Amino acid sequence: MIGDKMVCCFFGHKEVPSDLTEFLIPALTELIAEGVDSFLVGNHGGFDSAVLHTLRLLKEKYPHITYNVVLAYMPGAKEEWSAYAPMETLYPEGLEAVHPRFAIS
Repeated sequence: MIGDKMVCCFFGHKEVPSDLTEFLIPALTELIAEGVDSFLVGNHGGFDSAVLHTLRLLKEKYPHITYNVVLAYMPGAKEEWSAYAPMETLYPEGLEAVHPRFAIS
């Protein structure tokens, strides 16, 4: 819990099965039914992309949920973050002082 929000974080692997969304929809729907209303998602690899895609779909059905893509690195070029809507990303405060080698962890 952060304040009055129940938060769930997803940060995963590079390679995932192509049918992962089939499993994510019921899992995320159950989390929403149990009160999770805020999600944090990584931005490296297939798992993170699948979760973000699923959350975008579920946002239409559950407009009260929020989600953010947590950036490990400050994007250097517009192309690096152009796949995200302006309010989808989150860059943790203080991360700019962390050596890039340790940014993800």
